[in-house]
Amino acid sequence: MIKILSKRINIVVLTACICACSSNPHPARTTQEEGIFSARARNELATENPEGLVRVGEGFEKSGNLNSALNLYGQALSAAPSLLRARIAYARVTAKLGQPDRALAMLDSLSTEERASAEVLYEKSGILISQRNYVEALAVFQPLVGKSQLVQPEHIFRLAKLTILSGEMEEGQALLSKAINQTPYNGLYTQNLAFTYALKEDFQTAISLIQQSLDRPEGKESGRYALALVYALSGQINQALEFHLGVLNRTELTKRRLFYRALRYLNPSEKNEAVFYGNLPEDIYERIN
Repeated sequence: MIKILSKRINIVVLTACICACSSNPHPARTTQEEGIFSARARNELATENPEGLVRVGEGFEKSGNLNSALNLYGQALSAAPSLLRARIAYARVTAKLGQPDRALAMLDSLSTEERASAEVLYEKSGILISQRNYVEALAVFQPLVGKSQLVQPEHIFRLAKLTILSGEMEEGQALLSKAINQTPYNGLYTQNLAFTYALKEDFQTAISLIQQSLDRPEGKESGRYALALVYALSGQINQALEFHLGVLNRTELTKRRLFYRALRYLNPSEKNEAVFYGNLPEDIYERIN
């Protein structure tokens, strides 16, 4: 009986090891360089400071080099399997590389305490948003509402947009205002608050809010796009396109024109999604035609 039990335990352990290896095929040490980041530097960081290796990976991820980022996150994870930051980052990039279900499974495999953390819930909601599953994404955030964990402005910002998509515009506006109060110089938050007024056809307030972000150099480009969208929501498509002249090429300008034209064919829920996430219904061009 003891021998049988022992064999069963060994099988379970072996299966767990196989699963771990299949989800992270990256070794703790490597002979491969990533860009100008040498194999020796990678190995030293993996040994001495795995979290530092994750930070380097985040740089690759921000630049759009997702495969290199995944390699670095995987190496950090092999060197420090319990490093939560590496596990979250690995799942996030896995989703960006076209495997969102696998990424969600990775996050769901974390311990109960880790799964309840704001960082994990934030990344999980992001993956669900990429799948246009806004209802579940909002449900993921609910445990944080009203708790001290919901303190990061980017968390509040995401919750605000999901709340608006659920049909609670006023509550979403209040959350956007809260995020703005925490980071008053973040033009993106102010511009999204402006969109809520534009969606209620209060275009004067919307333009006034966006004008605030245009007063700062870092907000000029995004502010121009925001103003264009507000003009498009008001039905002034040609005026909206003027904000893109000299910036977008002909192909991009045509796509933008179609997007602006599509807005008038959307119901309120679809319009919210288009404004806050840039997504249109699959049959939108059939409606237009």
